[in-house]
Amino acid sequence: MANCMITHYQLSDSRIWSIADARFVSSAPEDAVLGPCPDEQGESSLEGLIGCLHFYGYELGELKTDEEFAAEAREKRNALIAETDYMAMPDYPLDDEKKGAVFAYRQALRDVPEQAGFPRQIDWPVKP
Repeated sequence: MANCMITHYQLSDSRIWSIADARFVSSAPEDAVLGPCPDEQGESSLEGLIGCLHFYGYELGELKTDEEFAAEAREKRNALIAETDYMAMPDYPLDDEKKGAVFAYRQALRDVPEQAGFPRQIDWPVKP
């Protein structure tokens, strides 16, 4: 029996969304199963696509808003800072050079939202 699971959504304007890639693609593979993503008016629109992706729990990929990208980036940044909290304690046994590297890393993480490409393009600092 053939697999009938939808692999791609096609919008009324002919754009094709790949569920696996979480982005628009130039064409669907020959074996792709195209599905509709109707909005409230019954059209396969961008609004309908976002609704379908949310409903099925699929990744929004490039359809995320800047606010959603920023929230995810800040969450990641906060987690990375938290991973080094113990190293910033005054009684943690690190020499001055290593402690300086940890503090520089933590500051670079705090500065992530100031990067030119934020929130869609982030150059994450490397943990020392």
